[in-house]
Amino acid sequence: MGHDEETNDFNGGTAPVTPNPRAQFTSGNRLGMRPARDLSAEEELNRIVEAENRENIEAQGGDIILAPAEKEPKDKKFYIIIVLAIVTILTFAIGFLAKNGGIGGIMGNTSTEKANDFAKWLLNGDGKVATTTKSNGTELTIADFSVDGDKVIYPLDFYNVSTYATKKDENIEHYFVELNNKYNALKTETSNSDKAGDVEKLGKAILLLENNVNYLKIQRDIMAEYKKSEAAAKEYLRDRFDKDLGSEQYNLILKAQLGFYENSVSENALYASANCYNENTGGDFECIMRTNNAELISSIDLADSATAHNFRHMSSDSMIKILNKEVITLVKSIGGK
Repeated sequence: MGHDEETNDFNGGTAPVTPNPRAQFTSGNRLGMRPARDLSAEEELNRIVEAENRENIEAQGGDIILAPAEKEPKDKKFYIIIVLAIVTILTFAIGFLAKNGGIGGIMGNTSTEKANDFAKWLLNGDGKVATTTKSNGTELTIADFSVDGDKVIYPLDFYNVSTYATKKDENIEHYFVELNNKYNALKTETSNSDKAGDVEKLGKAILLLENNVNYLKIQRDIMAEYKKSEAAAKEYLRDRFDKDLGSEQYNLILKAQLGFYENSVSENALYASANCYNENTGGDFECIMRTNNAELISSIDLADSATAHNFRHMSSDSMIKILNKEVITLVKSIGGK
């Protein structure tokens, strides 16, 4: 061996070992120089831990960190709950807006345009129908109608309700065609709003109003069915009048109207049996007289008397007052002006 090599006792040598720094220092060895004294395993472990701690302290600016902290994984459930909450809120908001007619409904303007359009036509039409005997020639608004106790001011009082008409009236027919069109537009617009209930009830009141006013058109429709068969005419009557309108007051008016139409159909059927009925002008009594059929003439007199009686009942002031009040009150409730 060379003189600078270590001498150990591996071969039984007893000479002290000369320390060799190159042998004791290893690149990357965090222990540094080996201590001069021997250490037990426990002491050696403690020394290693202390060395590790000193290095962590220097790296972390003086904080003692025994082990690097593990980064906690993101809680996916938390984010799922957040997403579900947002979806729920959006669903509720969309449903609420739909029910209340959108932003306009929330602001209190639910279908105002449709309601005003309906109200304007209801009270004025196209100017060719006198909807009230109280009109002063200016355009009427809902504000012109009021209820003072049991007295209705400016009631709807169509000119052909005061006396029983027999000739076709195209102005009245056109008025109700447009009124029903505007009502259907209003009903569609408010179907999901808080006004839907009042609009539905308004539709029933409009049906009763038309039965009272547009009776010449309805009579012709019934007679058209009668020409097919008596059963067809009865079916038409059932479809239009045999129903529950959800109100005792409405049902009583409907019953009175049915009495009028049943009697008028019976009367017109007598005219038709003698070929004395015209769909535009109704029954022709002069034609009946020319038949010289005393029994037929007597039957028509009785039928005419019954029809006139039922008409007076159907178009009585009390019936008209009820319908006026119902229609105007409901139009006001849905925002018509």
